[in-house]
Amino acid sequence: MNFGVLALSFCKALLSTGNVLLVAVTALIGLRLSPDPIWSTLPVAFQFIGLMCATIPASLIMNKIGRKNGFYLGNMLGIAGALFCILALYSASFSLFCTGTFFLGIGIGFGTLYRFAAVEMCAKPYRAKAISIIMAGGVLAAIAGPNLAIFSQDLIQGTPFVGAFWGLLVLYIAAMLVLTIVTFPAQVIHAPDITTRPSD
Repeated sequence: MNFGVLALSFCKALLSTGNVLLVAVTALIGLRLSPDPIWSTLPVAFQFIGLMCATIPASLIMNKIGRKNGFYLGNMLGIAGALFCILALYSASFSLFCTGTFFLGIGIGFGTLYRFAAVEMCAKPYRAKAISIIMAGGVLAAIAGPNLAIFSQDLIQGTPFVGAFWGLLVLYIAAMLVLTIVTFPAQVIHAPDITTRPSD
């Protein structure tokens, strides 16, 4: 199997681990920081709003700047989101925490395109296998994410859950480092097949 596909699968695993981690801790943090318990899941909503806002623009941006630069951008937005969340936890700012989860959602939106990048790296007979390998990263994340949430919950004394976002920051940085060794194929513009009338 193409080395690039395996590397992207690892990146997907890192991203999905962070996503599972967020699902595990975000509402609990929202409950601690929100002025009213009714708003405790608002940070989760901002994460998914960010994801939805990014999905289509991420594809268009990558069409302009290329897959690699697009994934770099997505990871940098994820890093920014993790840093916002860390600052929010240290300062007990609910609004800053929501801002951080929004940026994290955007980063996740960019990461959903890993499977398409993997397909572009393979010859047609291997594309289904490439998608399977990329999606297998989510299986690893289902195990790693909750364990990271438990391990990092009280990692830094005095500020519960901040260790989870330091861990998330490390995951995004690791994904960026992996991307530096991946060679992406030249951009291909897919056009629909057009059937024309034979000339007379």
